[in-house]
Amino acid sequence: IDYLDEKENDIAQKKKQIEKILPSLLLKEQLNKEQSQATIYKGLKGVKTAFSVAQRSLQPKQEILATGISFTNKNLSNFLKHYFTDCSTIGHHLRSIHSSVDYDNVMKQLGNKISAQTRFVTETFPAATFVFNKTVLLFPETEELLLIAIESEEVASSFKTQFELTWNQEVLVSKELEGAYAAWDLMLDELKSGESYYVLGASWLGKKDDAPAFYLDFHKRRQKKGVKAKFLFIAGTKPSLQKYADAYYNLTEIRFLPQNVYSGMQINLYKNKVLMFVQRDKGPIMLSIDDKTVYKTFKTYFDALWEGAHS
Repeated sequence: IDYLDEKENDIAQKKKQIEKILPSLLLKEQLNKEQSQATIYKGLKGVKTAFSVAQRSLQPKQEILATGISFTNKNLSNFLKHYFTDCSTIGHHLRSIHSSVDYDNVMKQLGNKISAQTRFVTETFPAATFVFNKTVLLFPETEELLLIAIESEEVASSFKTQFELTWNQEVLVSKELEGAYAAWDLMLDELKSGESYYVLGASWLGKKDDAPAFYLDFHKRRQKKGVKAKFLFIAGTKPSLQKYADAYYNLTEIRFLPQNVYSGMQINLYKNKVLMFVQRDKGPIMLSIDDKTVYKTFKTYFDALWEGAHS
């Protein structure tokens, strides 16, 4: 009995010691689980290896998030093009966000692979990224093809949060002419043959005389696709329009606003989107609003002005 009592006291002392250090042990265990690991992969072979490793961390039907993929690197371009195609076949859902500045390049590479799960925004990205579960793949802009893989739940969560904020934003702002042109291209891509868009305060970057080559090319592509348009041009543009009859008068209705109405701003309306181009000497500011109520408000205003405008 004395022996058992002694063992019992010994066990009680050891239990107290363990209880004392247990919180520290649990914290070390948690920190070990959350420890970040960064790996650098070089060359196309390294990129393929990184994607293969990241892919294995996903469960069936888990989502992959991609941002800022521009397809400018030739070695990377073909791999990513096939990857976008293969994602659905390997059982994973992919959502991607691209900069509208890269619109032409992205469309050239992906074409009909672009879906409702791809969006273009006016902002640019410092690096292309893919987020797989707890792994983030970063492609910095370097001459040599380079990829940085970061394994961290905390880092991945941060990238996912930023992705969703960008994906869900309803108002986008661009201060670059290329961004404005990209918005026109995206509008044409989203409109189908027979559909229409509406322009309030139409001009050529706030001017009344010469149309930039971009707009002439745009309207050739618009007519070829069969997209209709209704223009409320600013006052004073009618003489210049005669020079561009082939570009502007096919599949188009045109009327003219009174003097000093919308001479410094142009508004495009299509589907549920409103594109506002505010003209400045150093280039336009473009606001893109994706909201059904805002669209209806501007469309009602457009219709009222259309009725009062002259041909």
